[in-house]
Parts: sequence; structure tokens; C-alpha cells
Amino acid sequence: MAMRLHIDSTAAKGIIERVGLHKVRHLDVDMLWLQSQTAKETMSVHKMLGEDNVAELMTKNLGVQKIDKCMEEMDMVYRTGRSEKASKLYNVMEAGDDHGSDDSWGARGGANGIWSRIHENPRSRLFVPGNCTKGPDRNKQISNVRRTTGTYISGEKVCIVDDWTNADNKHKKLKECWTGKTIFTEFTS
Repeated sequence: MAMRLHIDSTAAKGIIERVGLHKVRHLDVDMLWLQSQTAKETMSVHKMLGEDNVAELMTKNLGVQKIDKCMEEMDMVYRTGRSEKASKLYNVMEAGDDHGSDDSWGARGGANGIWSRIHENPRSRLFVPGNCTKGPDRNKQISNVRRTTGTYISGEKVCIVDDWTNADNKHKKLKECWTGKTIFTEFTS
């Protein structure tokens, strides 16, 4: 498949069409890839006027007429109102990103050696204890066994026991968002 690159910068077009860096500094590797594609003739580069470049919609402050023109060229339309799906969106926490969340530690080691993370915000991934406020520090030896229990948004129960140090399991994404708790145990000497 042949590609066509339309570009509104004469300088960028010149860099892409030549071979090597010459006197150019701070050039992204992407530009060298574009040079190689042009040299292989799998891509052609075409100059276009800045006012015809629809990419300006996302890079510049434009007037209403220009916005309408760009949207029309990209087959985009304005919609009014609120999508029904918007009301069903949940605050999905990514694994290891509990900053500003209501999630908290239910148990923090001590005599019983149990670390229990309570997840009140729905999340899509399994929890990992590293880089979490007030979580186990590097001096604590945490078992590689992770017990995750809770409820999916649909109401189905979640119960997973796995090795959280395994790369495939570490930040595993589940089939839907869930709330509940994750339990880790300290090694005893």
C-alpha cells in the first residue's frame, strides 16, 4: 500500500526528502523513518497550504468557520445533548494509580503480618502494592501470593489467588470493573 503524506511545512518536507541529518539538530527518529519510506518510494510527500491542513483543528486556536471546514473534511459532526453511555461511565483506576482515590489500607502489616488494600473506587486491573502511599516499604518482605476478592460492576463475585510478581499477572486487566480488597502477607522469619 502506498502512503501519501500531506505537509504544510516546507522545511519539514525538505528534511524528509533528503537523506541523513545534515546540519539539523534535535531531530526525532520518526523523521529518519519518513526519509527511509520516501527513499523506498512507499510514501510520497506533498506540499499543502497551512489553511487546508485539517490537523490545525487540534493544534491551533481557530475561528468557527475554520473549525466547521476541518470537521466537514474529516466527516465529523457536532452532537448536542449527553450520550446515554456517559451516565454509565465509572471512575476506572489503573493499577498502581491510587493518587486521589478513596482506596485505603484496611490492615498495614504489624503483628498479624497482613496488608489489606480496600478498593472503593471501581478499577479495571488487579492491584500491586508498590508505589502506593503508606504501603509496604522495600524493607518488608511481601509474599508473592495475592488474594483478590470483591464484586464486578455486574454483581458477579471476584475471587482470584495468583502470583503478583509474575509479569503476566502483575497489572492484569479483568473482564470488567470491580470493587473489593486485595490481601498480601508478610514473610515470617
